[in-house]
Amino acid sequence: MAKAQAARAADLDDDDRDDAPIQRSRSTAGSKPPPATTAPASVFAMGAAAKPKRAAPERLDLSQISIRRGVPIPDAESPRRESPYLQLLKRMRPGDMVELSTKQAYSLLSQAKKHQVAVTRRKLGEDNYGIWLK
Repeated sequence: MAKAQAARAADLDDDDRDDAPIQRSRSTAGSKPPPATTAPASVFAMGAAAKPKRAAPERLDLSQISIRRGVPIPDAESPRRESPYLQLLKRMRPGDMVELSTKQAYSLLSQAKKHQVAVTRRKLGEDNYGIWLK
């Protein structure tokens, strides 16, 4: 038993012995420099180092911009091209059916819902749907 205590006492520092008074110290933030290490301070520092720097936004050159008065505002739908699925719905009559792939069928269903057109769908195969216009 005495050998075990002697071995344990040899492993302890002076501050860790039970018979010595407890030594405590406190340092305020910034009083000591951080330890020298190559490790990043946090994962956020790692991400910031890996990220390329953002380019400065392009400056607005007011001398190059002309203001035009009296130009009418175009309709909101005019610059956009009409969806081919909406064109398909417009060509269909009640009772007509089209067979489409899953992705195409869901696109057609989305357009039908958006324009409040009543349709019915049924799965026809592994990757096929039938869409009927009501």
